[in-house]
Amino acid sequence: FPIDNPRRIIQAVRRNCPRCRMIIRKTLELEMGQHPQGRFQIVPAFYHAMCDVVYGFKSRPFKQSKTKLKIYALVIVCLLTSATSILALEGLETQDIIMAIERHSGRHGVPSCLFVDQGTQLIALEKVRMNLRDAHLQLKESLGINIVGSTAKSHCERGRVERKVGILRNMLKKSAVNTEFSLTPMQWETVFSKMASEIDDLPMARCDGSSTSDFGWDLLTPNRFKLGRSNSRAIEGPMYLTEGSSPTLLLKRVQSIQAYWYQLLLDRIHHLIPRSTKWDSTDEVKLEDVVLFRFKDSSSSKLEVWRIGKVVEILKEGRGIIISYPTATPGSDKVKTSFVERSPRDLAVISSVSDLNLNSAEFFN
Repeated sequence: FPIDNPRRIIQAVRRNCPRCRMIIRKTLELEMGQHPQGRFQIVPAFYHAMCDVVYGFKSRPFKQSKTKLKIYALVIVCLLTSATSILALEGLETQDIIMAIERHSGRHGVPSCLFVDQGTQLIALEKVRMNLRDAHLQLKESLGINIVGSTAKSHCERGRVERKVGILRNMLKKSAVNTEFSLTPMQWETVFSKMASEIDDLPMARCDGSSTSDFGWDLLTPNRFKLGRSNSRAIEGPMYLTEGSSPTLLLKRVQSIQAYWYQLLLDRIHHLIPRSTKWDSTDEVKLEDVVLFRFKDSSSSKLEVWRIGKVVEILKEGRGIIISYPTATPGSDKVKTSFVERSPRDLAVISSVSDLNLNSAEFFN
């Protein structure tokens, strides 16, 4: 029987016991895994964003000019809503990048954090005069933006913006926009704005690949969070106000509609978190293994918690696993053993029967 403060003693045991720490860590990994806060924090569009520079466009200083110049595009992607903003760059100097970010901030608000790729044109390549340190100092001083660089040569860390760059090039090709043809910077800015609007009219993509019908996903588009509506599904015709309507009531109505979009996103935010590839394979389950399983026998959602148990039987051809776990009898201090059947994919092996016991003298020595 725990003496003095039972809760404090139990917390001390869970904090110092190696087996308890392994169980807590395994449970957290199964529940969510490592995921950046910017991917699921409910904030306005472009509060956390990635950016990258796109090459391969030709320009001219003004119409009917025979002089050819190079022009670039800065792609900024929101981490939460996947909203896209594409801006034209007349050069790759620090001031060109900063001016593009300031134009973006004037339209959509100042980002709190910008993630850039260390191995791309934003940092250091031949014939590039962009200095990340100078840009960070100027942006931090004037706009309060933090710039976070990725690991060198690790483009997968900025996969979302890299994917948008590929979509941009495919859309230019399908729209018969010849990148070899020289356009003025203002014309390229118009083309980029149209492409970004078309991209943001598409519904947000799920990470689980499920084909389950859900009307909410058809409504969740980046343009709804940026503009309050979708450009491809704008309201047509006149709008009549009911009797007694006022500008204050209209503003409250718009705010409630915007809150409804974010509530739809909150209800489906877990579908936007990609599942780690390490959970694609199932651990081999053996007799006497200590496992974690999800307790789903009760209809109450409060009882859908992770429980620990021991494998006592493996059904034929591995179709099911019989697990024993302790349960307390209501109104009594007695503990009885219960049994439940689960699929091998619904289990997480905490300790295999062949593993060395972490609480043993052999492991300590």
